[in-house]
Amino acid sequence: MRTKCIGVRSVTYAQKAQDVLKRYGIKAGATKRSSETTAGCGWCVKVPYAQFETAYTLLKNNGVKVTGEIYDIS
Repeated sequence: MRTKCIGVRSVTYAQKAQDVLKRYGIKAGATKRSSETTAGCGWCVKVPYAQFETAYTLLKNNGVKVTGEIYDIS
């Protein structure tokens, strides 16, 4: 399943993101960011590709600080 990764600054924001998305029925996972990314350390919230736009909006509207880094994960 294709997923998108939304960058967040800390494990705390990753956990908050999972909680927010779960409330709205979106399955999400948290993982350390890939070493290939340019933003260095941080966390990633993985969401289904088809639900990315909705998930991103929900995170922004619920106070989850995203880094702006977004990339595909196969």
